[in-house]
Amino acid sequence: MYIYIVMNSNSISVRSHRQLGCRRGFTLIELLCVVAVIGLMTSLSIFSVNSIAAGKQLANNAYELAGVIRMARTAAIAQNTYVGIGFYKASQGNQDVLMVATIVSKTGQLSDLQDSNRYQLLSKCAVLKNVQFDEQENYLNLSGIDEANNVDVLQSQRMVQANIGGGQSENFSNVIVINPSGAISMMNSGGSDELTRCVGIGLKASPSSASKVRLAAVQVTGLSGQISVFLQ
Repeated sequence: MYIYIVMNSNSISVRSHRQLGCRRGFTLIELLCVVAVIGLMTSLSIFSVNSIAAGKQLANNAYELAGVIRMARTAAIAQNTYVGIGFYKASQGNQDVLMVATIVSKTGQLSDLQDSNRYQLLSKCAVLKNVQFDEQENYLNLSGIDEANNVDVLQSQRMVQANIGGGQSENFSNVIVINPSGAISMMNSGGSDELTRCVGIGLKASPSSASKVRLAAVQVTGLSGQISVFLQ
């Protein structure tokens, strides 16, 4: 039986829960149980949200890269100049990182992209986390991709320097070039730029990544500039 002390300004009385009817408060043990259940449910909700985000990471990286290419092509046409997109493989802690730099010719000449004093960054470098390049033989199996006309971005021999922040510059490789009309070219092993029908960029999730999407590709049609994303 529970005993309650009832106080008012004139008197103090002691009553049982039977005298007060069946109304009674929660015991300390009951309150602790409720708090524990709420804490458990909150932890499970946070874990679920983080798992969903991790599962979509590679897909998000692919779409972000497509957005970078789209912005670069728009800038090339709008400014009537040459724009280059290069890649730098790095690591941050235990994460594989692919940095993407977009550079713009200052005078509208292709040769500007060979001299760091004659080009500038279009925007801050994009950082794709927990991702690596994948081989062409893997991503060409993705449904809907143009296998016949694809040229893998890793075949590009052009390199540029770009600032990655904190006053630090790095060499970005496998550069693709967008000309003032929006067409895409890559430098071949002989040092000449060739227009390409289709450029493919394969991405795979790092071994440490929790991404459920393990393979992705971004493909750009050389002349029309159509950008497509393919996911496994």
